[in-house]
Amino acid sequence: MMVNGASIGFASKDLASQKLDLEILQPTIYCSVPRLYNRVYQSIKDKIQNFDEGLYKKFFEYALDFKISSLCSSGENYKNPIFDTLIFNKLKKTFGGRTRVLICGGAPLNDKVLNFLQAVLCVPIIQGYGQSESTGVALSTEIEDNYHGTVGGPKCNIEFKLIDCPELNYSCMDQDQNGKSKPRGEILLRGGKIFKGYFKDRSATKKAIDKEGWLHTGDIGELQSNGSLKIIDRRNNIFKLPIGEYVSPEKIEGIYQIHPAISEIFIYGATDKNYLVAIIVPEFSYFQNKLQLENINQSSAEYIELVKKNPIIQRTISEALQEGDKELIPYERVNQFRLEPNSFQTLNLLTSTGKIQRGVCAQYFKTQIDEMYQFHEVL
Repeated sequence: MMVNGASIGFASKDLASQKLDLEILQPTIYCSVPRLYNRVYQSIKDKIQNFDEGLYKKFFEYALDFKISSLCSSGENYKNPIFDTLIFNKLKKTFGGRTRVLICGGAPLNDKVLNFLQAVLCVPIIQGYGQSESTGVALSTEIEDNYHGTVGGPKCNIEFKLIDCPELNYSCMDQDQNGKSKPRGEILLRGGKIFKGYFKDRSATKKAIDKEGWLHTGDIGELQSNGSLKIIDRRNNIFKLPIGEYVSPEKIEGIYQIHPAISEIFIYGATDKNYLVAIIVPEFSYFQNKLQLENINQSSAEYIELVKKNPIIQRTISEALQEGDKELIPYERVNQFRLEPNSFQTLNLLTSTGKIQRGVCAQYFKTQIDEMYQFHEVL
C-alpha cells in the first residue's frame, strides 16, 4: 500500500477520541477490534430508536431488514443503490465518509454486529486471524466472500490444521446435528511466516513449536463446509467450574460488551465456586449523557465517587448484564459484579494488543473478587 502512495494514520488509544481522528483522517481502509465496532453498532442502534415514528422510520427499518436478509442469505448486497442513496449515505460518514473496507482483528466479531454494520455502512468487513508468532495475519476473509462469521482461509505461504482437545470435548471427528462432518480443535499454523522462536527462551519455544514446525496457537477453531475457519474458543483461557462445565471468559465478555453501558469487563471464575463474577468499567460517555454530567472527566474524584455509589449506574449495569444473559446458558452468567471507574488500559492490565492479562487482573482485583464470593456465601 505504501509503495502505491498510501498514507497511514494512527488513531488515539482512547475510543472516545477516535471519532475526531476519523473526521480528520477520513480513511479509505480502517482496521480496529470488536470493541470499537460494538460501540459503533450500539450508537447507530440508539439513533434508530430515537427516530420519530412515521414513514421514514418504517422505510429505514424495511431497508435495513432487506439488506441484512440479503447478507445472511447470500453474503452479498452490502450495497443497494436506492436504499444507500435515500437512507444510508449519512451513516456512511461514521468512519469519515471515504471508507471502502473495514478490517476487524484481535477477536471474533459477533455475526449480528457484522451484518448490521455492513448493511448500514455499505462497505464489506474483512475479518482476520493471526498472532505475533505468525508475523501478523495468517488467515482472513476476502471482500468477495459470501460466507460470514469466519476468518476465511490461509494466506500465501501458510498452512493450518486442527488437533483434538479431549479435555474440552473438541474433536476433528465432530459432527453437526445433521450428522455432517464438523471438525473442531486447536489451530496449528506452519509456513514461512511463522517465527523461529522466543529470544533466549528455548523452553517457551519448544512449547509453542513442535518438532514438525507447527505453531500451537491455543485458539480453538471449527472448520466450515466451504473450507473456511471459524474461531470458537481460546484453549489457554478456558477454565473449569466445580460443576464440571468449561467456561470461555472471552466469549462471555464479548456478549456483555455489546451493551453501550459497558466499556470493559473482566470475567473471573474460581476453581472451587460454581458461579462467575465480574469487574466492569462503565462507559463514561454513556453515563455522562444519561446523568447529564458536565465539566467532569473520567479520572475526577467526583466521577469515581459516582461509580461507587450512584444507584442509577448500578441498576443500568445490572440491566445490561440481564440483556446479555439472554444469549448465555445459566452457568455462563455473571452472578456478582463490582464497578471500576478507571479503564484497564490506564491500570496497565492489557497487553500491547489490547487483550486482558487475566493473571494480572485477577491479582489486581483480588480484594473485590474475594468480597464477591464472600458476599454470595453470606446470602
